[in-house]
Amino acid sequence: MEKCFAHSTYTAATITRAFRTELYILREKSPFNKRFHLPLRLKEYMKEPFWEETYKVMDYKTLGRPSPEIIQLTKTMPENANILDAGCGDGRNSLYFASNGFHVDAFDISSNAINKIRKLAEINNLALSCKECSLQEFHFEKYYDLIISSGVYHFIDKNIAMEFIDKSKKHTKLNGYNFIVVFIDTLPIPEDLKDIAIGLYADHEIKDLYFDWETKFFKSYEFEDDHPGGIHHKHAANKYIGKKLTTASPLQVNK
Repeated sequence: MEKCFAHSTYTAATITRAFRTELYILREKSPFNKRFHLPLRLKEYMKEPFWEETYKVMDYKTLGRPSPEIIQLTKTMPENANILDAGCGDGRNSLYFASNGFHVDAFDISSNAINKIRKLAEINNLALSCKECSLQEFHFEKYYDLIISSGVYHFIDKNIAMEFIDKSKKHTKLNGYNFIVVFIDTLPIPEDLKDIAIGLYADHEIKDLYFDWETKFFKSYEFEDDHPGGIHHKHAANKYIGKKLTTASPLQVNK
């Protein structure tokens, strides 16, 4: 995820006696108590997002399995395709593509996420290159058959996102794809994400940025999900898959 957060822990020194009693009760009721040690609420004390905790748990998939669209894309990839997973989290998509024999580069700003991916790749004997960096810090050194940016752009400044989108388009091979999931502004951001979801998009805006590509899939939708610590979210999002059919930049070459 594209945001850097300070580490925080819940201690007796930071919570009043009455609050500690409530916190104890809430934790005892939480089904995630033993694994994540998070309360059901008290979001005002959370200085890092929930996923930083789940990234530390090796057998927990923070955002579940790859989406059906990602699974379908594996069937369209050429042999030995190069895949880039930008803001890869704990490897929902990058590990899946690596397990199918593709060359995968992945990066995320979270050290917990990258440490987890490296361990999982080693355990499963997968060839996967991953690094800890931000969108601004990442340097394109090759051209890709598929670039994934799922759940990333709404967590960063829009100008930075636009620059990365432009670079992604330029560094996608002809007949290659971009896959994007982004939150849109038709629903309010959940309270615990208000300080970090700083780059919401208008409905269809991400699709319009790819006006010069062929739209292979587009969906505007709402969904709800639950996370450790009793966190419940409702989001509005756009999911986009575009195919590059023309040379969009003089930098573009197939390699």
